[in-house]
Amino acid sequence: METKKDSKKESKKKKEPKTQPNPEPKRPDGIGTVTVDEKERFEEIKERLRVLLENQITHFRYCFPFGRPEGALKATLSLLERVLMKDIVTPVPQEEVKTVIRKCLEQAALVNYTRLSEYAKIEGKKREMYEHPVFCLASQVMDLTIRKLGLDLGVDQRDMAVVSSAEAVIHRNYNLCNGKFHKHLQDLFAPLVVRYVDLMESSIAQSIHRGFERESWEPVNNGSGTSEDMFWKLDALQTFIRDLHWPEEEFGKHLEQRLKLMASDMIESCVKRTRIAFEVKLQKTSRSTDFRVPQSICTMFNVMVDAKAQSTKLCSMEMGQEHQYHSKIDELIEETVKEMITLLVAKFVTILEGVLAKLSRYDEGTLFSSFLSFTVKAASKYVDVPKPGMDVADAYVTFVRHSQDVLRDKVNEEMYIERLFDQWYTSSMSVVCTWLTDRMDLQLHIYQLKTLIRIVKKTYRDFRLQGVLDSTLNSKTYETIRNRLTVEEATASVSEGGGLQGITMKDSDEEDEEDD
Repeated sequence: METKKDSKKESKKKKEPKTQPNPEPKRPDGIGTVTVDEKERFEEIKERLRVLLENQITHFRYCFPFGRPEGALKATLSLLERVLMKDIVTPVPQEEVKTVIRKCLEQAALVNYTRLSEYAKIEGKKREMYEHPVFCLASQVMDLTIRKLGLDLGVDQRDMAVVSSAEAVIHRNYNLCNGKFHKHLQDLFAPLVVRYVDLMESSIAQSIHRGFERESWEPVNNGSGTSEDMFWKLDALQTFIRDLHWPEEEFGKHLEQRLKLMASDMIESCVKRTRIAFEVKLQKTSRSTDFRVPQSICTMFNVMVDAKAQSTKLCSMEMGQEHQYHSKIDELIEETVKEMITLLVAKFVTILEGVLAKLSRYDEGTLFSSFLSFTVKAASKYVDVPKPGMDVADAYVTFVRHSQDVLRDKVNEEMYIERLFDQWYTSSMSVVCTWLTDRMDLQLHIYQLKTLIRIVKKTYRDFRLQGVLDSTLNSKTYETIRNRLTVEEATASVSEGGGLQGITMKDSDEEDEEDD
């Protein structure tokens, strides 16, 4: 028995093959090892496959006519998605797939309609494209492709490129333009165009709102960052719709009217927001002669200048009665500019009133005036007393000149500057005249007189150099001031014994007046 058992064991040993050692044991993660050459070869094949698949999708009407073979188009799209994967584990982002499909469909639109135009030229006769069933199914297949992918491409500039490409090809081709197939495309794409305009209107309105909330009012081209962005978008949208050359006259006029009204509303919003920001900015600035015109104030004026120029292009229509959009916005801009000039002049007048308020302390009969006169007379026996009040006059003159220079250099519209300077000069002289009229029964203190003479003379000269007309400079108000100060000067020369120290109203209107 033992002999038989041993023989069975030996026979089993002989039948069992010897296990060969595995030189490359499998890794737990299932990833194998490849050489650099193999990897490069794989990437080359993968790229060629991607190009092939994209080409088939672009020419889907010819590669998969009438959706045949069944399921081939869907399988091609699925294979493209796998080819786009970076590795076998990580799925490709859906947005990347959408981008590739959009690109293919945009190219498909141009290819399809270019071939349509060639097909229409048969023996020089016009042939309606809708007669060929493939052509009628083109747009339906494109929609079917998107639905099979389960993608929401939305309505954006890339989608609208399909409409633009098709319309451009057809518009240039006599055989296709205004044909039945062309009308079919109009009916197909009209809702898409309307939807696109709706979305763009909402987008521009939101960008205006957000832009003005964080607007820095730094100069950007002809205006501010927000205004430049708005005008660019409005112009781009109108250019895009205009280049569609929409053949149906009634719908084309509707689109044009819609865009002109949109531009008018957007510019109106921009103008009103700028006007509010202008007033808020002025309220935060200094009320003394330390005030300097900020760059932001000039930028806001320039926004108005640009809005007026842009409204001529964006809001006016060739149709007679539709000029109302342009007229309406033009009137709004003019009225807003008047308000802004009035606000700025009011600021300048407030600063002048502050200077005059300081001079009021020297009014005849006040305790301060009597004490100051006594102190100056007593001190002048021993030391040279500096000219009281000249620092106030010099500070005001410096403020005026700096403001004039900044406005002249930074604001882009000469007409606005002229109106501003005219109103500023007139208001300033009116304030001084009122202040003197209130003191008609009082003799001016020597320091009041010297300060006023300096301010009035420099103001007259500086505004004349800025181009203010003589008819405005030599107004009745100015003549009243000049006569009053001349009389006060003569009285002070007798009573003070030369206390004016060379300051005089003489030759105040001479161009070569010495700049003290």
